[in-house]
Parts: sequence; C-alpha cells; structure tokens
Amino acid sequence: RLAAYLDLGQNGFNEVLDWVLAFRESLGIPHDAKSLGIKDADIPDLALAATLDPSMAGNPKPLNIDTVQKLYSSAILGNL
Repeated sequence: RLAAYLDLGQNGFNEVLDWVLAFRESLGIPHDAKSLGIKDADIPDLALAATLDPSMAGNPKPLNIDTVQKLYSSAILGNL
C-alpha cells in the first residue's frame, strides 16, 4: 500500500526500501550506527535498556536480550 501511495510501482517492499534508503541519504543520515559513535562495547548496556523499555511490549515480534544484541550488532555494521 505504501509503494502505491508513494507512486513507486508495483514491487512493494523493495521499492519502498530503495525509497527510504535514498531519502535517508538525502538527509545525511548515516547508514550504520558506528557512524553515530556506537561501539560494540555499548551493545550490552543498550540491549538491556531496550528490553526494559516499556514500549518493548508493543513490538509486533517478541524480543529478548540476545535478539536485541544481534539487532544492535547489525546496526553497527549497517546490515539491513
């Protein structure tokens, strides 16, 4: 639906992802968390804080501290 709303074509997810990445680049938002100064050593504290955040309960997919640490590791590397 978002691809259609943005008039990006019929391929849905890939077109929206490309649009978001290009938009982010146009705003100068870095591709990875490392560029924001986040280091591997920060992951345990960040993951713990994330799992304790009350908004975590609203996440559509249940997460635990190990999963959150993997997400932060991917963010540092810039993996989508």
